[in-house]
Amino acid sequence: MTLWSNTLHTELSTRTPTVDLAVGGVLALLAAVAVHSALEPGSAYVVAVVLGYLLLAAVIWLRWPRKGWSAGFWTGRQGQPLLTLGWGNRVTLVRGIVVLLVLAALSVPAWAAEHAWLLALLSLAVLSLDGLDGWTARRTGTISAFGARFDMELDAVFILGLACLLVVLDRAGIWVLLLGLMRYAFFAAGYWLAWMRAALPASRRRQAVCVWQVATLLACLPPWLPQTLVAVALSTALGLLVLSFLIDIVWLYRHGKRA
Repeated sequence: MTLWSNTLHTELSTRTPTVDLAVGGVLALLAAVAVHSALEPGSAYVVAVVLGYLLLAAVIWLRWPRKGWSAGFWTGRQGQPLLTLGWGNRVTLVRGIVVLLVLAALSVPAWAAEHAWLLALLSLAVLSLDGLDGWTARRTGTISAFGARFDMELDAVFILGLACLLVVLDRAGIWVLLLGLMRYAFFAAGYWLAWMRAALPASRRRQAVCVWQVATLLACLPPWLPQTLVAVALSTALGLLVLSFLIDIVWLYRHGKRA
């Protein structure tokens, strides 16, 4: 019995979300083909979505916890192990596919300029789904550190991608990329400053600033907003982001040095 249990544990602890990623790949391809058939962005758009999804799936595959139940798997309400992505992460994966539909427009700038409203609506859908994955994970008992990181990294890529779109569409200068790059610079600083690697407490202020960033970026995509207002809105978002990072850095310095 003990040998059987050990064999079962080894088998389960090495499972990967293959089926979920395969289904997600089919959905991404169907969505890209649907956009291509309806709006004719060109084959480059479909290729960008496919390549983007392959990269996303590869990152999930490589970062998937494989060191046992406690590190990588969740227990549902009935105590049964959940060996797939889980419903919360599935919602995040669907959100990631919509993000790809938006960011793939970077491969076809002229088409993106003509369909800025569509990109803004898709971005609004991404923003609306933000939080649903966490709610779903709590309701289904599939909360995990992996899921939280998945959601956070997807938000970061989305913000940087929207900033790139604004530059490509000539809606803002290259300085707007700071909205997406600042987070990566913050984490890069942790390689040299040990006190910046400490865990930050949960913060609604941080969440609110993130939502404000996305909302501002997507609002600036359509051509109806005058360039002056675009500059003011983006500058305000950048100012709030800088202030938020400064608050976190001061907190880390005080508590990190003390520790």
